[in-house]
Amino acid sequence: MNQIGEGYVQVGRLNPSISFYINEKTEHKVVIKRILITQGFKELAVYKRINQLCLNGVPKLLDYWMDERYLYLKISHMAGISLNRIHEPSHAALKRHFIDRFDQVIFFAEQMLKNFHRTGYLHLDIKPENLMLDETLNLTLIDFGVSAASTEQQTNGGTLAFMAPEAVHMTAPVDELSDAFSLGMSLKYVVEGEISRLSRSGLERLSELCHQDKKLRRY
Repeated sequence: MNQIGEGYVQVGRLNPSISFYINEKTEHKVVIKRILITQGFKELAVYKRINQLCLNGVPKLLDYWMDERYLYLKISHMAGISLNRIHEPSHAALKRHFIDRFDQVIFFAEQMLKNFHRTGYLHLDIKPENLMLDETLNLTLIDFGVSAASTEQQTNGGTLAFMAPEAVHMTAPVDELSDAFSLGMSLKYVVEGEISRLSRSGLERLSELCHQDKKLRRY
């Protein structure tokens, strides 16, 4: 695939649609995401908006191209691991650091999400798999495959275990507060069983993000 750039070689694959490449000379890493053309232009629009705003906490679109069936996105590679892997024994030290510095983590996680919402889009599928964590506790939001403009009427969407109640039961349109709930539940996934180690302020902030009653949710 010549469009990726000179010197890039494939070094891994997450699934049939997402591959990892590295430039052998510069060691620059990129992600290539392949999407059916009929489904890909909405995600492309999200990335273009991210690039326009020069946002932190989200990947950048480096290039894109298409063939008869697929749209290909060349995306900046984000360091770290996805949050769903943090309970693995090899990441025990990072998990301890995450819990010890939870006040910092949740503050910057909220700023990350607010930055993303500046695009005018809702993520709609925030979960541990879609949050990257690096060694300095920076979180990055990835995968905008089901994202939609906040002006569109949305009643549901996401992964059941992390969806807001209004999305699960379709009692109200989803919005930024629904994304915030999913973020809170994703952070809670990491600290489950370690709640007693959180500071009072960190625990209160997590409880406010994950409040079942949308009217009492604070973000």
